[in-house]
Amino acid sequence: MKHILTVIFIFLFTNIYSQKTQFDKFKMLGTWKLTGTVKSIKKSSGEIFTPCIVCPDIKLSSDRFAKVFFPDGEIQIFLFKIESNKLTLRTTIDNNNPFLDDTYLVKIKNNSDSLEMELSQKKLSYTYILRKKMPPTPVKRDSLQK
Repeated sequence: MKHILTVIFIFLFTNIYSQKTQFDKFKMLGTWKLTGTVKSIKKSSGEIFTPCIVCPDIKLSSDRFAKVFFPDGEIQIFLFKIESNKLTLRTTIDNNNPFLDDTYLVKIKNNSDSLEMELSQKKLSYTYILRKKMPPTPVKRDSLQK
């Protein structure tokens, strides 16, 4: 009996732990606004945040296409792949200067009215910060509000 309870506990603990650490790929879909870049400084172990003044929008669609919409009207199109917490973007046309064409580590944070996504690029020590507004939660009326 003791061994059965141990096996059940290990199964439940493993299942709960994997649910908490599972990466939600669907949160990444939608239109994101680039808000700035964080650059790591190796000598001082610090970071510098540079806000983006004229920023592109990045739309990740369920068809695995990502479109970057620049304020001047330019559009760059990429194919993307999400594996675990990594986002890989590859340009679809011969582009001499693609904005995003790499693999990034992804972190998503919930804010009160938006999501914040960090795309970290390890080789060059920078992180893009993007935000996406969340649709308002519908308010249910109860019988007293009618």
